[in-house]
Order: sequence, then structure tokens, then C-alpha cells
Amino acid sequence: MSSDSQTMKRFYDSVGANYPEEENVYHTLRGMLRKRFVLDWLQSRSGSLLEIGTNRGMYLQRYNGGLRVRSGSESDRSETGSARQTRALSGR
Repeated sequence: MSSDSQTMKRFYDSVGANYPEEENVYHTLRGMLRKRFVLDWLQSRSGSLLEIGTNRGMYLQRYNGGLRVRSGSESDRSETGSARQTRALSGR
């Protein structure tokens, strides 16, 4: 991993760990509507779910349609590679 990639990964990991998304976003009308829409949509799906940059992984916690994979930051390529491999093996 290059120095720039490492710096970006540290930055996004820090933001994910310290940004209170649920308190700042999901208490607004727009946030509540978004949360309801995503949760309803996920209930109608099955297969592997990869959530990237998930803070605490709220959507993954409520997903029951198949394999759940969480990646800590957008720059974490090892998890996305694993998810692609898992998807290819499962045929989904």
C-alpha cells in the first residue's frame, strides 16, 4: 500500500470511528426516511452484502438475507477482494 493510500485509510478509519453518523444524520427527517428506505429495501434482498465505511454497521446488523461482510473503510481493498471472491464462489 502506498504512503498516500495509508494516509487516506488512517483518515477514513478515524472519521468512521469518531463521526456520530446516527446522532447527526438519522435524527433528521431526511435521515429517518433514508434509514427506513434502506432497511425496507434490504429486507427484500438476498445474497451477500458488503458494507464499506460502515461506522458501526447498522444495516449489516439488520440484514438477514445472506453473508454479511464489513469493511472498515473505503480504502480497505482486502475486504472488497474477499467479498468478490466469496460472491464468485457462491454464484451471487
